[in-house]
Amino acid sequence: PTRLTVIHEHIARLPAPRDPATRAQERRRLGLAADAFVIGSCGAEYWRKGRDLIPGLIRAVQRRLPERSVRFLWIGTPGRPEEERSLHHDLRHTGTAEAYLATGELADPFPTYTALDAFTLLSRDDPFPLACLEAAASGAPVVCFENAGGMPEFTARGTGLSVPYLDLEAMAEALAQIARHSD
Repeated sequence: PTRLTVIHEHIARLPAPRDPATRAQERRRLGLAADAFVIGSCGAEYWRKGRDLIPGLIRAVQRRLPERSVRFLWIGTPGRPEEERSLHHDLRHTGTAEAYLATGELADPFPTYTALDAFTLLSRDDPFPLACLEAAASGAPVVCFENAGGMPEFTARGTGLSVPYLDLEAMAEALAQIARHSD
């Protein structure tokens, strides 16, 4: 152990500083209300990415922020047809379909990150995801699960919060805390 060194991932370029005009323009482009609380996440559709957790998380955040319009933005590739059907089935049956928006894969996600109020890492296992670094560099605090990879080390430095593994209620509370402090 004394001969090992951890070399953290990095992003190739930093985004432009967060600009209110760019943020407003991106929200309009995405059809998001200016006063909505927008939560984002990113990735390819794999079980470990936790995309199946989105309906439950949306519902838990909505319960905590009944006065706010809550929107969840997925940036990344859609899943296989069966995974898409399952996700949209759960969104419909939890009453959260209107709160969900998927952008598909983006060549440059930085403008879209500016529309976010918070970024969630729903992954069950993710070593040190670059999407979190990109979102944080764009001004969005990161909320992640403990014991699911390296992001808790990053959030411990004041860039967000980590919550117990797969505890959607705790994640929703962390997001609501961010929403209350961003007003």
